[in-house]
Amino acid sequence: MASFLWGSSHSKRKYHWVKWSHLCYPTEEGGLGIRSLSDIEKAFSIKLWWKWKTGDSLWANFFRSRYPRGLNMVPKVYDSPIWRRICSINEFASTLCGVNSDGSIFWEPTASGVFSLKSAYEEVRDERSSTFSAKLSWHPKLPLKIRLFLWRLLNGSLPISDNLSRFQTVMNPSICPLCRAHSDVVDHVFFGCTRIRPVWDYFMGIFGVSISNQTDSIRHVLISWWIQAGSKTLDDIFKHCLPGIIGWHIWRSYTSLVWGTADSGLASASIIQQIKQYTCCWVTAIKPKRLWKVSDTVFQEQLVPKDFRLGKPLIKSITWLKPRNTLKLNIDASYLSYHAAGGAILRDSDGKLVVASSFPISASSSFEAELVAVLHATSWVISLGFRSFQVEIDAMEVLEYLQRSRIGRRRDEVNRLMELSEESDVSYSGVLREANWTAHYLASADMGRPIIISNVADLPNQARNAYYSDLFGLSSLRFTY
Repeated sequence: MASFLWGSSHSKRKYHWVKWSHLCYPTEEGGLGIRSLSDIEKAFSIKLWWKWKTGDSLWANFFRSRYPRGLNMVPKVYDSPIWRRICSINEFASTLCGVNSDGSIFWEPTASGVFSLKSAYEEVRDERSSTFSAKLSWHPKLPLKIRLFLWRLLNGSLPISDNLSRFQTVMNPSICPLCRAHSDVVDHVFFGCTRIRPVWDYFMGIFGVSISNQTDSIRHVLISWWIQAGSKTLDDIFKHCLPGIIGWHIWRSYTSLVWGTADSGLASASIIQQIKQYTCCWVTAIKPKRLWKVSDTVFQEQLVPKDFRLGKPLIKSITWLKPRNTLKLNIDASYLSYHAAGGAILRDSDGKLVVASSFPISASSSFEAELVAVLHATSWVISLGFRSFQVEIDAMEVLEYLQRSRIGRRRDEVNRLMELSEESDVSYSGVLREANWTAHYLASADMGRPIIISNVADLPNQARNAYYSDLFGLSSLRFTY
């Protein structure tokens, strides 16, 4: 793979700009997302160990009967290579498992308790903190060549004089081939050059992007574009992707002057026109159907084809349904890396409030947060003396977990709840998010402590508005494409 990325030319070894170990980090951590073969081998060894430990296949039964050693996992010289491989990973793999009350084990890295090769790989690989620029430079709408270009730009891997100096290459003093008035350094070539700055100013004027007058760093310029971009309009897609497209065309102009046949009189207007032609083709190719809003300026500046029209979404009306002759409990959870909370509201057959609650929870994933919210809220309502009600949640994965596969660290709690539900008359069903807004806003209220609400006036503002919409049968809209 290193040969593929850097290789050699005419029997001459090329520069290896980045260490192989750095390439193996995920893109959001500054790598290329290439998986290390040694880490893959360890992950597959854990998979073998897991199958030997929990599987019920012919292979698993054979190995358990062939090597019945209990805690003695020291392989002998004459043991099979597969068994030696299982023994070598046993100590590490054992730390990733939890034990249920009945002695069965579950896989701790996943919230569901089910083993997955992906989670095993995440456990064995080296990690480093993610960066804002690394995350946003790999926008899915950008062509792969531009994403790779941005990665090289942000990692100092483009063959520009100040980058080449890392390899102690003997070079004559270099000047910028674009303006021929400044040293050949990355920040100048991509932003500070008098031929390049008007290109950035032109497009920043179109999209209203502002940057500090004191900045001269291309990294800061890119981040300024990205932090001012939203996600709902075509203009936002441009703010995410256009900086990479501009940088790519600047690089093409640079290389054509240094290694190509272009003359030194390359004008800013020429680069701007090339970018416009490119964006017209790019927008047609990505077909952003989800974005039905686009500013007139984008058309006026010819950044999209004249006949370009965004697709219109299909609109579906969704209404919360009142229960018939029973009660209905809607539950939802809010999960962030630093905080998780649940929300629940119990209503009668007329849609009127019986009781509601917002409560903090402890969870390590969105799945676990949704599951814990269901466990907490349902047990709480049963403890209040209600024995017959419907439970609605918008997390289909959690609903499937409750109804089918009950494994993992929460298995015992779930089993107790389901037994209690069967003794009572509690049923579980799924609902779309648009019909669960009241519980959603209760979970998102972030009150910091458990709150029990029995009066509509005490509901948080957004939850109260959603409650009245449900009460009067008002619909929410879902856009489908």
